[in-house]
Amino acid sequence: MDEGPGDADGGGEDDDHESYQLGPDGTPVGGGETEPPEPETAAEYRRAARQALGAGDPQGALDSLDRALELARDADDAAMVAGVLTDRGNVRMEQADPDEQAPRAAPDAEELRKTIAAAVADYTAALEEDPEAREAYFNRGLARARLGERESSTADLERAADLGASNPFLVRGNAYVEAGADEYARDDFGRAIDRTGAARAYFNRGNANRRLGDDAAAVADYESALDRAGDLPDDGRRVLVQLGAVAGEGTADSRSGDTAAGPAEETAATYRLRASFLAITHRDVWRGVALAEQALADADEGTEPWLEAAAVVVAGDALRTAAGYGADDDLDADVGRLREALADASLPDATATLVAAAGTEDTPDEPDLPGAPPAGDLADAVASRDHAALQAAGAEELIRQLRFYR
Repeated sequence: MDEGPGDADGGGEDDDHESYQLGPDGTPVGGGETEPPEPETAAEYRRAARQALGAGDPQGALDSLDRALELARDADDAAMVAGVLTDRGNVRMEQADPDEQAPRAAPDAEELRKTIAAAVADYTAALEEDPEAREAYFNRGLARARLGERESSTADLERAADLGASNPFLVRGNAYVEAGADEYARDDFGRAIDRTGAARAYFNRGNANRRLGDDAAAVADYESALDRAGDLPDDGRRVLVQLGAVAGEGTADSRSGDTAAGPAEETAATYRLRASFLAITHRDVWRGVALAEQALADADEGTEPWLEAAAVVVAGDALRTAAGYGADDDLDADVGRLREALADASLPDATATLVAAAGTEDTPDEPDLPGAPPAGDLADAVASRDHAALQAAGAEELIRQLRFYR
């Protein structure tokens, strides 16, 4: 009897065809992978270098950039030559400062200096090709700072700023902070302030001044940052936290405002309360409650700031119960005693409304507290030191949260 196709001898016409399956993306499984085409132009080698660097292969990136440089020079393309040289300098700086998580041996000091010096040489060569290369000035300035060449670094960063680089001295100042060089960092943040008046530069200089022990200068910088709260991503919350910390480190006099911490009407409690209201309005409720608890310790019992802080803590406890979280183990305040104190006190409208909402299941549908700013205007309230508006905004958000969970 004739054997049919596919019988035990393995014969049959199907053996002449390759058999494979398609994967989820339609690619043949087991059919081999298509190799990407070899780069041909300087631009393609430059892209290949970036891909290699992203894949953790800096040497492969350098090899691709060397080839890109040859092609760019053959084409007499000065702009491409400058770009490739800048990229090569950037790769060398990446080698000098590798990802801490990467399993690479740390270079010794001499090797590190040689690598950074090679990057500086690349940036310099790039500038010979294109004297207006902003990135090359910027990065050479940062590299020279790593080598301790502060004057030439400053000149490079000044030129980069003139060419439109965004806040080069803020960047170098942050690098000095990481290196523990707070005096140099403070100088750089001052340069950034002179050029841009940026809120972040004031905030960072305030932090540097604080670490250097000059609380009065720190407070002045923090207050200037608050004037520009709209330029800060958190509407000035971190600035208020720092101001509260400076005031809290004062003495008992901080309760009356008689410290380095700004105007006499401002105290550790008021700063922390405003930070609390902002945190709550940004829906970081538990951080807001924690800041309110700190404000309790900063204020004299029964004073208006103390009552405002107590109301937030009590409302936060009610919210935890409504949400099913249970008691806050990190909360030191005696919530029962706070409720009693609030019940016996004459409370301002916003505080009274919040306390009432926390103590009843009948939460208002739409809390409407006078003076509460729209969400987009919080920074204006911070900049104008409008404590009542910030309190109203925080109370409204807490009441909304209570209504949602109940």
